[in-house]
Amino acid sequence: MIKHSTATVYILHRFDDGQWRLALIEHPLWHKWVPAGGHVEPTENAAEAALREAAEETGLRDLRLVEPHTDLPRDYPPVPHDDVVARVPVPWWIMEFELPSGDRHLSEPHIHVDHQFVAVAGDLGRIDAEDHPFGWYTADELAELHAFQDVLVTGRHLLEKASQQVSGWIRAVSAGVE
Repeated sequence: MIKHSTATVYILHRFDDGQWRLALIEHPLWHKWVPAGGHVEPTENAAEAALREAAEETGLRDLRLVEPHTDLPRDYPPVPHDDVVARVPVPWWIMEFELPSGDRHLSEPHIHVDHQFVAVAGDLGRIDAEDHPFGWYTADELAELHAFQDVLVTGRHLLEKASQQVSGWIRAVSAGVE
């Protein structure tokens, strides 16, 4: 079966009331609430695609990817790989989803190999999501949404993790990944 590379980004933000919320859009074809995401273009890696899709679908541009781990050796990259251009941010998960009816990229059944990232939003600026209804949701509010089960479970997990590790997440935002 044909496989397409896709990227999803779970976007979190800590609001003035101290609560973390998850950004979700209502998918125009599935009519379910999902994180921003889409196909990886030939000129980008999955992390770049995640940030591009987030900007296109939510209007959020001040995003910093938070990686699940950052423990590369201090002297990386090792010789003889002196031609390393950049270290690419690591997704939290890579999942495969079957699309039995296809999508707007391919009408026949195929699989999305989805690179799932986590990002923290800095300045929210002006939210401009003309094609996608958009909202911020607490863990309690997620239960009320019409969403895929994996989105609900992952969203609750990440919101809990963010609440428990505030200082680490804030460091990730200030350090950034460009």
